[in-house]
Amino acid sequence: LQVALDNEREVYRPLAVLGSQLFILIRELPHIDHMYRFSLEAFMDLFHKVLSLEAGSVSVEEKLKFLGNQLKIVVLHHLSRSLFKADRLSFGMHIVRGIMPEKFEPNEWELFQGTYVPPNQPHGGAPEWCPADRQSSLQLLRAAFPRIDDMWQLPKAAVWQKWVESDKCEEQFDPSVYSRMSAFQRVLLIQALRPDRLESALTQFACEAMGVATLSPPPLSLQRLHSSETSSNLPILFITTPGADPSQELEEFAKTYAKDNNPSMNFHQISMGGGQNDDALRVIQEASRCGDW
Repeated sequence: LQVALDNEREVYRPLAVLGSQLFILIRELPHIDHMYRFSLEAFMDLFHKVLSLEAGSVSVEEKLKFLGNQLKIVVLHHLSRSLFKADRLSFGMHIVRGIMPEKFEPNEWELFQGTYVPPNQPHGGAPEWCPADRQSSLQLLRAAFPRIDDMWQLPKAAVWQKWVESDKCEEQFDPSVYSRMSAFQRVLLIQALRPDRLESALTQFACEAMGVATLSPPPLSLQRLHSSETSSNLPILFITTPGADPSQELEEFAKTYAKDNNPSMNFHQISMGGGQNDDALRVIQEASRCGDW
């Protein structure tokens, strides 16, 4: 019986490993910004919510695949909501790099970061269709991966001339070479020849890898936030930036909630600073006794 139980538990190990990998990646976020700190308790709440999802009448393998995909998406969107918009792409790439190493061939990530120096020079000069100011970057790419000349048909201007001049080159690869390039190799080529489209290309790469339409979280709903993501022991902290103040929306939601659920409930707001600490503590203590917000 013990052996049978152990075998059944082992089936779920890949999901546990994925969860561990994601949490380790999350713990590295303070390297991006010291404010990005997430507890194990918060992560376990997300993990348990994913485990409670209904996968339908499917096999164990299909269920694990479904739960794994949902875990990646839930973690991505939940944490993205807490990041500055400028850091969401970095976080998306951080996850993809950490849990999907198969998306990157040897030396590709290092070349992307600028830490890989090819041991040899490329054979011949840059193709004629390559813009003069991007020739050195393309030559570095060719030196790092000598086979791409033939694989990607780089000498053929008919394949690449229109592409290098297109407005959205990340979406307009010639069909004859598209299937010969991995998703990240397309990013590398755009980095070399069209760095103005690199952010868009990276976003497209990360979204495709994660199986989402966007790296941005769904629109914030205070009602859903209150009902499914918080409790009396788990407060909500809003970190505001210039031009983004949720206080009016929060006050309206509190009035609606009180009207529907607790007419005697009152909503209190205190602007901190100027010695308001004692007043804030007093109001919190009173609210905990009478059920106010």
